[in-house]
Amino acid sequence: MRKIYLLRYSEPAVKGSYTRSRMISRMISNIRKALGFNRVGFNRVYHEHARIIVEVDQYDSIIEKTLSRVFGVKSFSPAYLLPTADLDEISMIAHELYCSKIQGKEFMVRVRRTGKHQFTSKEAEREIGGYLYDNCSPKKVNLTKPEYTVYVEIRDTTSYLYDELIDGPGGLPLGSESKVLTLFSGGFDSVLSAWMVMKRGSPTDLIYYDFAKEDNWEIAYELAKNLYSEHVMNQSPMKLFKVHFHETSDIVSRLVRKNYRILVLRRLMFQHAAKLALSKHYLALVTGESLGQVSSQTIESMYVTSSHLQVPVLRPVVGFDKDDIVKDTMKLGLYDIASRQREFCSYKGARASPRPEPAIFNEEFLKVTLVLENIWPPKVDIFRLQ
Repeated sequence: MRKIYLLRYSEPAVKGSYTRSRMISRMISNIRKALGFNRVGFNRVYHEHARIIVEVDQYDSIIEKTLSRVFGVKSFSPAYLLPTADLDEISMIAHELYCSKIQGKEFMVRVRRTGKHQFTSKEAEREIGGYLYDNCSPKKVNLTKPEYTVYVEIRDTTSYLYDELIDGPGGLPLGSESKVLTLFSGGFDSVLSAWMVMKRGSPTDLIYYDFAKEDNWEIAYELAKNLYSEHVMNQSPMKLFKVHFHETSDIVSRLVRKNYRILVLRRLMFQHAAKLALSKHYLALVTGESLGQVSSQTIESMYVTSSHLQVPVLRPVVGFDKDDIVKDTMKLGLYDIASRQREFCSYKGARASPRPEPAIFNEEFLKVTLVLENIWPPKVDIFRLQ
């Protein structure tokens, strides 16, 4: 009997054989990297019977926290691996492991089985459950809402026993899709968007536009490092670009009418990020825009700021309410840092027009571009987060 973690995946299982094999190999590699990043011991990681197995000497809360954040892992369980499919042996070992937990409780046994056996899954449930009922003094068997469940997976001549299901993020293994570039403010929306594209398999680097507000930069840098250390964990390298944008923003505030300043600034940010993306082979930009959340995120505003780009713009939280975004950052452990960041919804007291006229916007944008020719491109610093 060996101690293991039994990992389940969802989406890779429905892919074609080549893609499925590639994604599972990527997930195994990512699990090893993440565990190594957190300096926890494990014996080996391998794939067997549509499950990923992590062999360990001891169960460990750090291992469990790490596995719960590896992209592609739907759920996992601390489990025991038994080199047998004999129901009598499984019943006795289940009694040894779980009898004290069943005592006085409503319980059930749930069996999943693959391979050729002389019994069905239901017959296995009745035999194992009957043995535990006769020997562990439970309150009763409850097949709908039990207080305690013993899970058994019988796969050919091997069995796995466990009593706990721990959720992972699901999605696809990080690195199974191409790399993207996330416009990153250090607030709720952008950090959740970065996490969401990683959940879909795309590694992301981050680009932060600095308006000479030191507190804002420090919070953004801290949040980026936290995102990497808590969720990326060496599954993929991550960089943070810091763009010195204060001179550009001063020109915009001097030349552009108030209700178009934020929109012109956003277009300049998009334009700069798209050029960087093309030169560095990122295949898309990612933003934290949520439709109608602020005046610079209406359909009209998105049109004038990003419709001209040569790379697609992904907006993972476009349909989310702000409350949903905040709740999700809490679940991810990113709330405390992101909550300190000041959101970029106005600039020097000026709010964006929610229904900008494209002709007027183009006039205001042209005023700036003629002046910026002499100072662009802005200086960029690069920080490696790994």
